[in-house]
Amino acid sequence: MGRYLLLGGIVALGCCGLGCRKHATPPTPASAPASTPAENTQRATLGLRQVKKGWYLYKIEFGEEVWAVSSSDLREAKRIKRDSNGALVWEADCYYSGAMFTTIDGTCSEMIQVVYHWVPGDSAVRIGTKAAADELSIDYVGLNPAVSALLDTIKPTSTNAERLGVVDEILKMWGLSRL
Repeated sequence: MGRYLLLGGIVALGCCGLGCRKHATPPTPASAPASTPAENTQRATLGLRQVKKGWYLYKIEFGEEVWAVSSSDLREAKRIKRDSNGALVWEADCYYSGAMFTTIDGTCSEMIQVVYHWVPGDSAVRIGTKAAADELSIDYVGLNPAVSALLDTIKPTSTNAERLGVVDEILKMWGLSRL
């Protein structure tokens, strides 16, 4: 359990911080890249969450697009990193259970983050076709032993589909859906 809290805390720091913070007034949204609709087709094929119509791209931070579900709920839902040519490098989907917990650093939202690393030049990579250690990772920030136990079932040889199946089980516990 500790390794997921620590690893998740390091990797998902941006999502966690945004989950704990509310803006008084929504910031001015950034412009969505023209390639987003075509990328959604790839996301659907891979079983990843799509950038939905009505989502709010409210800032570019550290060269990464930060998406929220709406301008009234600015918790980070997706973060996308592109290379200098605009090609996808990685993206992270954030899901919040609604539970809060306290650490020495303050109060934080329990969350899970699914990170997908796009393989350069390989649009044929598909979920379930091979071990996915370099393609899809899952980070958890929280203290729930049931969630940690589910995450412990993931092996280095688990496929993306198997990993996403574990995420789906966790989200079902939280009353959420991944897609």
